[in-house]
Amino acid sequence: MAPLGCSDDDEPSVAPVDGTWNYFEMGVENNTCPVTVPILQPSTTFLLDYDGGDSFQIEQFDQTDIVCNLVGGPDFLCPDRLVVSDENTDLNIRIDISIRIEGSFENDAAATGLQDVSVECVGDGCGIFDDIPCHYELPFRAEAQ
Repeated sequence: MAPLGCSDDDEPSVAPVDGTWNYFEMGVENNTCPVTVPILQPSTTFLLDYDGGDSFQIEQFDQTDIVCNLVGGPDFLCPDRLVVSDENTDLNIRIDISIRIEGSFENDAAATGLQDVSVECVGDGCGIFDDIPCHYELPFRAEAQ
């Protein structure tokens, strides 16, 4: 995967198809989280909006839009974004779940990648968790309809 500061020689080599795409989760890998942390279930379809250039948007029906960057050749990166923030004032904690997506387009209508899910605890009461922070990965395949 190319670094974010890729050179001009690494122009995007794909033009992702606009429209509805199908998302296929390929299981859970490298899970360091306790069983009390739920595994996120991403939408099985999403809208991809690409108007040229070096970025595109993913519009999911259950979340806010995600801006992703083409980082050279067929590779893309969707920076960390907070998807869940659950506060418990009685325990003085907040559990934050963030996702970072990286992947590669096989062609204009197919991609594979990995959603890296991070779970963190914020607050004075976080000492009750000896297994958070933690993370897991959701490999995926996506195809334009």
